[in-house]
Amino acid sequence: MLKVVAPGASFPANPVSPGLPESTYDGAALHTLEVQVADLRDAVFGLLDDARESLPHGSTELHVALQRASNELGEAQRRLHDAARQLV
Repeated sequence: MLKVVAPGASFPANPVSPGLPESTYDGAALHTLEVQVADLRDAVFGLLDDARESLPHGSTELHVALQRASNELGEAQRRLHDAARQLV
């Protein structure tokens, strides 16, 4: 389940929830989350394509916001990939 956060919210550098032992996390769970983030990023790319086709060029702010969301999801995907590699 995804959590909605306020725009401009900051995220901790360590995505591990406090209070849970490191052994709780495994590569398979991180990989599953990585795949879900990739799917969500693909959906944002689809939204970008739809916006380009159906909205006037004056809607640049929306295009920029969607591109920014895609970039952030890409960063999350890379971090999950790196975290999973560290468990191996």
